[in-house]
Amino acid sequence: MRADILTRFNAAARPLIAGLGLGVTAILAAPAALAGTEMQMTIQDVGSKAVAPLRTWTQDGKLRIEESDRVVMIFRDQALYALDTQERTYHVLDQKTMQQVADQLNPVLKQMQEQLARLPPEQRAQLEQLMGGQMPGAGAPPKVEMRRTSRNGEYAGHACRYVEVLEDGKLSDEVCVTDAKALPGAEEFMAVARQMSDLMKQFTSAMQIPGLVQVTERYSAKFDELGGIPLFTRHYVDGKPDSETRLESIRSHSLPTSLFEIPQGYTRKDMLIGR
Repeated sequence: MRADILTRFNAAARPLIAGLGLGVTAILAAPAALAGTEMQMTIQDVGSKAVAPLRTWTQDGKLRIEESDRVVMIFRDQALYALDTQERTYHVLDQKTMQQVADQLNPVLKQMQEQLARLPPEQRAQLEQLMGGQMPGAGAPPKVEMRRTSRNGEYAGHACRYVEVLEDGKLSDEVCVTDAKALPGAEEFMAVARQMSDLMKQFTSAMQIPGLVQVTERYSAKFDELGGIPLFTRHYVDGKPDSETRLESIRSHSLPTSLFEIPQGYTRKDMLIGR
């Protein structure tokens, strides 16, 4: 396979996959309140025990997510903004950008698929392993099922009940959910989460990026199917716990509008290759 094809593909796909992965993870972890809600969450790697903070703010149909001092995501006005606070730059994903990126990458993806089809089985297997099994045109996402259990829990002072998420019959996630009515402003948050989920689904319908279809399907806003708002999620890989996301604290107060705006002095970076 020509190295230039993979280089061009990864250059455009990497920031988008990383940004969307962060955004949807926070969506599944966080409820919201009417006047404005600030939440403290943690994401723990089960193997290394490393813990990373995750903070979200929601107000007036807008969402801000911070995973670290460098990574910031803002969703507002039907667009997703990915900020790099060290480089003072940002990417934008909206409907116009989605179509432009799809128009540019789809021919690259088609060429990759044609080249993959000509690879010997051993080389293809090695490449699939390097890419985590996510190849262009790898097929339909797994069948997702929700199975309610009798187990209960409590996080940040809120009671919840566990739901098991199965992918093709195998345990993918354990999620402790609470009734949206128990959290002031949850309906507004759910509306924002669904809008962001719809934006990502529009993108995946226009272009097949390795891994993005599975990420979108797994973390789409499935509040109705889950039966509430997730307060805790334990994710499994190959039948073993891989990571845990939990709500640590939640407080409601009026938030400054600047939280949901691009800071002055930031430069927009084009997601298109070569621009």
